[in-house]
Amino acid sequence: MAFVSNYPKELEEMKHVIKQEFIASLRRKSSGFSRRASIYRGVTRHHQQGRWQVRIGCVAGNKDLYLGTFATEEEVAEAYDIAAIKFRGANAVTNFEMSRYDVDAIMKSSVPVGGAAKRLKLSLESEQNLF
Repeated sequence: MAFVSNYPKELEEMKHVIKQEFIASLRRKSSGFSRRASIYRGVTRHHQQGRWQVRIGCVAGNKDLYLGTFATEEEVAEAYDIAAIKFRGANAVTNFEMSRYDVDAIMKSSVPVGGAAKRLKLSLESEQNLF
């Protein structure tokens, strides 16, 4: 049986972040992530190109959906987040704070997720700059 007193480090960490951020942190630390290639969820190195690539699981008929390769880990992590929001809604577990994204715009966007994840991000940014 687990007791709250067994988790002093985790309790201290929880005081400084919102629930969603703490859960995302725990998931990133879990052994379920592939070979710890990145600190971000869904992010790995492409074995041939050396660029960062991203996949999101259990969205296309319970298969992984490949979202593309990017130059930086942060770009890939954002592409993952956008896809997670698109497929899982406002309760998606993301790499970055949910407040970083316009969840409604992502959910309403007709731009497909996949190789177009970066275009979706740029499209959303340009739409926001118009207003």
